[in-house]
Amino acid sequence: MRKTPKEISECGNQFETQDWLLSATTDEICGFFTYSDPRNHTYQFARAALEIRLSKDAEIHTRRIVWLTRFVAILTVVLVALTGVLVVLTYKLAQHP
Repeated sequence: MRKTPKEISECGNQFETQDWLLSATTDEICGFFTYSDPRNHTYQFARAALEIRLSKDAEIHTRRIVWLTRFVAILTVVLVALTGVLVVLTYKLAQHP
């Protein structure tokens, strides 16, 4: 079973703590700060791990936003094309009553 932020901050095994921090969620890392001494090197490692986690999360969200933006652009082109077809058909129908 995965250790809690409090348990990992008290474990004393630097390697286990670092492994835990590298696989921890943003919330777990933030919880780890509650039980850690800011003067400890593990605290600094946790800060770096949090920055990495946040940048990975931001990258995922940015890619999703880029994909959605491209999708909306494609839909806009299709809408413009269909509007053009509708205008042409309306014009032709208006000429032949």
